[in-house]
Amino acid sequence: MGQTSFLELTGQATKFLAGIGLFITLGVLLVWMFLYAELTDYFAFMFLSTVVAAFMVGLWLCFAIRCPRCKASVVWIAIREHAIGKWLFWLLALRTCPRCNFDPR
Repeated sequence: MGQTSFLELTGQATKFLAGIGLFITLGVLLVWMFLYAELTDYFAFMFLSTVVAAFMVGLWLCFAIRCPRCKASVVWIAIREHAIGKWLFWLLALRTCPRCNFDPR
């Protein structure tokens, strides 16, 4: 029997994947806007709206995924306490809550 992550065991993996998917989609939209969109009056509005949406998705990811017991924001802990290139791998390998050591198995 393989080990599953904290996100899967607490039922929050789909929430995390949806947030990451939205973040990637907004990033692709920003790249598309820079490469193919025409500079019109709406470009600044579209650009700022996309950046704000990406920021909101990032905040939602940070604060929506919590430990069921102590309500610690697990993604925020991962981003704040780990290096840029390592927080995602740490989060995906997480088995217990980093604050209260809650084991959802």
